[in-house]
Parts: sequence; C-alpha cells; structure tokens
Amino acid sequence: MGVEAEPQVLEQVATTLRNAETDLDAGATAPPQPQAGDITELLSATLELLCEGIGNVAAGAGGLGQAVTEGRADYQTIDYDQALNLKRAHSGG
Repeated sequence: MGVEAEPQVLEQVATTLRNAETDLDAGATAPPQPQAGDITELLSATLELLCEGIGNVAAGAGGLGQAVTEGRADYQTIDYDQALNLKRAHSGG
C-alpha cells in the first residue's frame, strides 16, 4: 500500500494558500483610529491586536503554501526515482 498525490492538486493547494496570504495581508492594515469616546484607546488597541493576528495568519498561510510547493517537488523527485528503480528491476539492470 502506498501514498499517491496529484502534483496538480498540490500546486492548486499551494496557490490557494499563497493567495490567502496576499488577501489576508491586505486586510491586516490597521484602520484609522476610531472615534469612540472613552473607549477609543481600548478599541484602537483591540483593532491593532486583531490586525497583528491577521498578519500572523497570513504569514502562516504563506509558509504553508511554500511547504506544500517544496513537498510537491520532493514527491515528484522521489516518485520519478522510484519509477526508474522499478524499470531497472523489471529490465534486470
């Protein structure tokens, strides 16, 4: 029993993650300071913390996209090498 992956699907996953990073990064910019009276500072600090969290999620998505791309390349290399080994074994050489 083996594991099989479709390189095209892995590339789609990597692209989706990289696109998510870009989209999330765009939303991680802090909005202008709200005018909320007595709670302006609290609300501003909360928004800043949320934007920082979104930035961290974006970085994580980008890192995962890169890891999937690297994993796909490794998978294809190993798969190709194993196919060559099988061919050699079947041809006796």
